[in-house]
Amino acid sequence: MIKRLKNKMTLSLSGQLLLMNMLSLVAGFVGVPLLCWLVFGVLPGGAERAAALQKLNLSNIELAAMTLGINLLLFSGTFLCLFRKKRHYLKEIIEQTRQIGKGADIKVSVRGHDEITELCRTINTMSANLHNQLAREYRLEQEKIEIIQGMSHDLRTPITAQRGYLQLLKDKQYQSPEERERFIAAALAKTEQLSSLVEELFEYTQLADKKSPLNIICFDYARMLEQVALDYMPLFTQAGIHVDLDIPKIPMLLHADAEKIARLLDNLFSNASKYTSPQGRIRITLNKCQGKMELILSNTCPELAEQELQHLFDRFYRVEKSRSLRTGGAGLGLAIARRIVELHHGDIFAQYREGMISIHVRLSTDK
Repeated sequence: MIKRLKNKMTLSLSGQLLLMNMLSLVAGFVGVPLLCWLVFGVLPGGAERAAALQKLNLSNIELAAMTLGINLLLFSGTFLCLFRKKRHYLKEIIEQTRQIGKGADIKVSVRGHDEITELCRTINTMSANLHNQLAREYRLEQEKIEIIQGMSHDLRTPITAQRGYLQLLKDKQYQSPEERERFIAAALAKTEQLSSLVEELFEYTQLADKKSPLNIICFDYARMLEQVALDYMPLFTQAGIHVDLDIPKIPMLLHADAEKIARLLDNLFSNASKYTSPQGRIRITLNKCQGKMELILSNTCPELAEQELQHLFDRFYRVEKSRSLRTGGAGLGLAIARRIVELHHGDIFAQYREGMISIHVRLSTDK
């Protein structure tokens, strides 16, 4: 309560200066008579000092000038004493602002409730915004470096192989037309691998900015999920993978970017098709709870450590370390999926239970 009353009684900077001037004027006008009374009336030897002053035979103008001089000295001294605390505070603000200008991550001291206080708060807000912007630019720069390093590693192998096959074809280093066709097919496969890697990189960089606009529409999430599952069904059947679908027949309306959600589902199904154990099982479940749509895509796979689950959605991370053509890609599929979910302010995470890995995707049904 006392603090609240104090805040209400706090003067602005102009009010504080006006009050200091008034107090200084009072000190000047009151101080001269008080000083004369002490010098000539109270302190010992006052009579001798008064007689010495009379011998000077000063005119009224000279006495007035002397009085005014003493008054000004008292006024100036009083004002400086009253303003000293504020002056030290201003020096402190200037020094802290200089340190911020040099890149120091500090805050300007905030004291009082006047215009200087508001200025300090504004400086702190600007400093925090600048620091966040610099940190974001640094993270983006680090991401660029990591992307370049990761992609250069993934591009080197297919480019080297492709160059080798093309050189063999150019030098006609083949024993038969069948071998030549095999070299051509291998070179074409490497070209397709390169195209896939570049496409993944291009899409990831497009999604890197979380402020990128979304084309939000209302669509039936369940029917889209069914369609993607049907598209992958021949691939699953060929691999001997059994698929269980638990998708509601009623419309499951979702407000989201349909194109990006379709890419999210494609990446999840593609990842499941690559890493499901031979003759394994895939289970797809969609349900709605508390205003959120939850997709759970589970597939059988070898046991995964908790550390591997934590890094599953990182850039260039692949559980299968040989980077074979069957599981090939830059390791950006699940990273792209996470970006899409984050753009929609949803959640995505993985769990491993009883020989199956489950990827959970939760999206809000609201606009």
